Formats: sequence, C-alpha cells, structure tokens
Amino acid sequence: MKRVIILLGVSLLCSSFAVSYARRPKRSRSVKIKLGAAKSAQTKYLDVHLPGTPTREEVLAQHRSDFLSKGNEGVVLDISRSPADVLDLHKKIADRIHSDAHVPPDRTKFFSWIADDQDLRRRGWAGVIMSTTPSEQGTVITIAFRPIIDSIKLGKEISTGDSLTETYTFDGKKLTFIGAEPVYWPVKLLTD
Repeated sequence: MKRVIILLGVSLLCSSFAVSYARRPKRSRSVKIKLGAAKSAQTKYLDVHLPGTPTREEVLAQHRSDFLSKGNEGVVLDISRSPADVLDLHKKIADRIHSDAHVPPDRTKFFSWIADDQDLRRRGWAGVIMSTTPSEQGTVITIAFRPIIDSIKLGKEISTGDSLTETYTFDGKKLTFIGAEPVYWPVKLLTD
C-alpha cells in the first residue's frame, strides 16, 4: 500500500512539473549558427547578418561618429533641486554663468590633467549651487564645478570625483569671482 501511494505521489509530482515546464514561454533564438559537431571540443559560431539591418561594424562606426561630433556644452548649472524661495535667484545666476567666458583660471589650472591625457576631452563644465548667502556686496554664491569629460577609447562620457568649489558675489547683474577651493577624491576617473 505504501508503495502505491509513493508511486502515485511521484507520478503526480512529475506530471505537474511537466505541465509547468510546458507553460514556460519560449526563449528567443540567437542569430548565430552553430558550426561543427555537437560533441566537438571547440564549437564555433558564425554571425548571420539579417538583410536590411546594419552590420556590427556599421553600428560602431555610427556611434563613434555621433560621439566625436558632440559639441562643447559650455557651463551647465543644475538648478533642478533649488528651493522654491531662491529659484528665481538661481535662474539669474545660471543665465549669467552659462557661457564659457566665466571660467576662471583656477578651474582651468586645477583640471589641466584632462588636457594632458590624449584619451580624454573636456566638453564643458557642470555645476551645482551649494549655497547662497546675502551680504553687503550682494549675494555670496558657492558653486561646485566638475568637468564634462568624454573618453575617446570608451566612447562615452565619464566623471571625475574631483571638484572645485568656487565663490562668487552677485549684485543682481554682475557675477564677480572671489576664489576657489579644490575638493579631492581618492578615485580620479569614474565610469558606470
């Protein structure tokens, strides 16, 4: 009697596994064709080019061309997280600082290592307003800047951990540079 119950239980288990396995969705097929016998030690694959689609080399060449044609972004100041009470002030500051003319020599000198590396190119500057404090001369603004860097070998934008915290005064019309303080990070370059 025990044998019958155990066999019945095993057969029910196997049949339920078969039903659940049969309900699984079919996986997509690869566009590679297997060459050679199944038991061979080295199995080789042949890439099949589907008509009407670009080849891998064409896709890579187009990506490289698009990547290398990216222009200079100038100075991009992120004000998306600015509090509502100072948003108008931050917008005015962003308008004033958007051109590359507001790059002080301290920033260029601090990030000079980018120009020394032939794999890297700087496409602009990204900044975030850290603080705004009212003063007698206007508003004292602290902005952290990092370069927007591309790696030509990797074919994508990369980041640096280093930044430069710059201090300005803003009287409502004119932005005046006061000084800069470097912030070093243990890792020089970061990729995703």
